[in-house]
Amino acid sequence: MQKSIKNMLGLWHTDENLIVFNDGSLGSGFRVVGNDISLKAPDEINQFSQKIENLLASIPEDYSLQFFYKLGHKVEKLLDKHEMVSAGCSEKYEPIKKARLNFFKRNEESRSYFVPEIYLFIRGPKHTLRKRSFFEKAERYVELTKEEYNSHRQKFERTLNLIESTLGSSGVKPTLLENEEWFGLIFSYLNYSRAEGVGVPKLRDDSFDHTLSCLLYTSPSPRD
Repeated sequence: MQKSIKNMLGLWHTDENLIVFNDGSLGSGFRVVGNDISLKAPDEINQFSQKIENLLASIPEDYSLQFFYKLGHKVEKLLDKHEMVSAGCSEKYEPIKKARLNFFKRNEESRSYFVPEIYLFIRGPKHTLRKRSFFEKAERYVELTKEEYNSHRQKFERTLNLIESTLGSSGVKPTLLENEEWFGLIFSYLNYSRAEGVGVPKLRDDSFDHTLSCLLYTSPSPRD
C-alpha cells in the first residue's frame, strides 16, 4: 500500500523549493492570507476581484491551480512574539505576565483557538524529454537533458514570479513554501492523527526516497 500511495503522489524529487513530479512537471506553492472584504468599499472589492481575474487570464492553459484551506489551532509563534513584547518589564508585573501567558498556552493546548491557513499550489505542464538515439553518446544526452530541464524550469519560474507579484499587489501576502513546509503539509494530510498527537518527523535532505517512505505511518486515508 505504501508503494502505491507513493506512486499516486507522483513525486520524483525536489529542486530547491520546487517539486518535480514523475511526468517532469514542476510544482510550487504559496502560503497566503485571506482578504476580508466585509468592511471594504465596493471599489476596493471590485479592484481586488479584477486583479484576481487578470491573474487567472494571464496563466497559461496548461497550468493548474489549487487552493488548500486548513484550520489549525497552534499559535506558538504568536505567543513567542507576545512574550518578547513584554520582556524586560517591571518585576512587579511578572506574575501578571506569567499568568496571562499561561492562560493563552492552556487555551492553545485545549484547541480553543482557530487559525486559518490558506495555501495556493501551482503545477506547470509536463516536460516531454527528447528520445535518445541508440547511437547517441551518453555525455551529449545528459548535457542536453540538463539544458532542456533548465529551460523548462526558467519558463515555470517566470510564470511563478508573475503569480507571486500579482498576489502581492492584491494584498494576500504570498510566502513561498520551502521543502520543510511541503513535507509537513503532505505528512499531516495523510497522517492527521499522528501529526496532531506526535508531530511531523524531521525532513531528511540526504534521501528523497526516505522522505517519501516517511509520508505514511498510519492509515492512508486523508483523515484517519
